Amino acid sequence: MQQVGDSPAPVKGITLPDLVGLNAQVAEDQLKSLGLKDSMSSANPNYKMVLAAKNWKVVSMEPAAGCNVAPDSEVDLAVTKP
Repeated sequence: MQQVGDSPAPVKGITLPDLVGLNAQVAEDQLKSLGLKDSMSSANPNYKMVLAAKNWKVVSMEPAAGCNVAPDSEVDLAVTKP
């Protein structure tokens, strides 16, 4: 039971690594190892679907590298074919 004046335990955040420039499969594996989810979308209008992450390269991410996020958060990765 919490007493008056006690503050709740801080939620441990996860600091996002810089994934830009990495192979998308490597980036996805890193996020999973940190307990995070990913959502990939093509940054190239000529390609609409990302079927095999290993064939793509991360060009941007949201939230940005260095941000703290809660466990199980989703990170949006924009990817393109190298």
